[in-house]
Amino acid sequence: MPKNCSSHCISGCEYETTEKQKTETPIKLKKKEKAIAIFKTVITNIIRSMKKHFLAFTAIAITFSSCKKENTHTQGTTNADYINATDCSGSSPTYTANVQPILDTKCATSGCHDIAFASGGLALEGYDSTKTHFNQHKILCAINHNSDCGAMPKSQPKLADTEIKTITCWAKNSFPN
Repeated sequence: MPKNCSSHCISGCEYETTEKQKTETPIKLKKKEKAIAIFKTVITNIIRSMKKHFLAFTAIAITFSSCKKENTHTQGTTNADYINATDCSGSSPTYTANVQPILDTKCATSGCHDIAFASGGLALEGYDSTKTHFNQHKILCAINHNSDCGAMPKSQPKLADTEIKTITCWAKNSFPN
């Protein structure tokens, strides 16, 4: 019940506290304080958990980003990148004598890059077909197993470095037959 209250100002009023209100107030305050304490604990635990997960995620992301397989020949993906990075001095392979035997046994096999199947639109059987398709595809990137290209031969070990160099130097020397 208000006492000493001016008619124009509600905040200036003083109120009498009953005995019932005096005994209820400390209990309500304790419940409120306990609820606030629980809320603070929950929020603190959530923040700690988020920090742990963020740190774990960051560590995993850094680990995976540093695991990218580096290509030992070049960092490029085009045939020209590999051709320019390869030293072919003293090496002059021809299609018939050097390249065709590699392609016939490792690439232009039945169901892969033979003329009948031409997987991925790439036929590596015969001189003309091979030369034409060589310039239309990232063949050197694929046979070097660069992570930016589909590794070829598919599901097989990488060609020997000497075989890759033979094919690369054949291209670098303008595809002699």
